[in-house]
Amino acid sequence: MKKRKLIVVSLICCGVLLILAAACLIARGTLAKTQQSQMQAERWAGESGQRFMQFTCFFTQDQLKDLESVYALRQKYSDKFAEADLEPHPGGSLYCDAWSTTGSVKIASEHGSATTSVVAVGGSFFDFHPLTLRSGGYLRQNDLMKDRVVLDEVLAWMLFGSPYVAGMQVDIGGKPYIVAGVVQRESDKATMQFAEDGPMLYIPFESWLTINSKAGIDCYEVVLPEPVDGFTQTVLEGNFSVGDGILQQNTDRFTLGASIRQMKKFGTRGTRTSAAILPYWEHAARYVEDWCTLLAFLALLLLIFPAICALVGFVWGWILLRKLLKNRLPGWIGKAGDMLYAFSGKFYKGKRE
Repeated sequence: MKKRKLIVVSLICCGVLLILAAACLIARGTLAKTQQSQMQAERWAGESGQRFMQFTCFFTQDQLKDLESVYALRQKYSDKFAEADLEPHPGGSLYCDAWSTTGSVKIASEHGSATTSVVAVGGSFFDFHPLTLRSGGYLRQNDLMKDRVVLDEVLAWMLFGSPYVAGMQVDIGGKPYIVAGVVQRESDKATMQFAEDGPMLYIPFESWLTINSKAGIDCYEVVLPEPVDGFTQTVLEGNFSVGDGILQQNTDRFTLGASIRQMKKFGTRGTRTSAAILPYWEHAARYVEDWCTLLAFLALLLLIFPAICALVGFVWGWILLRKLLKNRLPGWIGKAGDMLYAFSGKFYKGKRE
């Protein structure tokens, strides 16, 4: 009776622990999906069935890149694709990239002025960072004119008292710019913790150079095809020096395997060994990465007791099966032989008749 109660209690505990472990894993997956800036490879691949990888290069103040270095890297992509016999679909492209840097500037309109944080962007920045539009549209790399800007809601309200101001004009450094659109700030907890509290302006990188001629690219993001493991990283490391900066692989950073590997860095995870400039979205991603690691650890911890019970049950079942076979198998074989003998006798008797 005591053994039966022990088994029942163990099964109940295993069930509860399995539910809690599943909850941790579900919460972990939900949390990871809040970081849209880390999922461009999945969006870029679409339904093509082709594998792509996303990487981000973060540079130190002494290693900032210019547009010429980005354009040279793009040519390297074409050369590498040709060597690997990779061909884009008609009208398509095999890669997607973006670059940015940050700063601050004073901006004015007919209704007011403000000092705002700036993200100077280039390439397909808003593909990597699909901020929700409140009005208008994004900045695109094929825009012929570089006199358009994007405001966030906070800045739009400060300058115009409304988020519906696409097409309106603002003044930056004595030069007029047209508002291309207004975006809503990310609302997830991680981003809100690390993003600037004040207003935000997105401006083409080329226009930012006319305001701050010493500006350089401190963040470069790219999605490349991955025909074999390590292809994208090899292309970047071989053709775009990161130096003392950081080369971050984004695509698989929130997988369960990545979280388990992060457990090995416990205690040193928060130690910065690079002077690379990290934007708010990377700080948010690292925050989420730490929480994903913690939830994965809790899930594994909760699975220990069920795993032990399963092992004990397997061993116990195997012992019982061996005993059963040892005690009953000879009798079963004998009965089977008798049945076969009786059946064969009736079969031959029927044939003689």
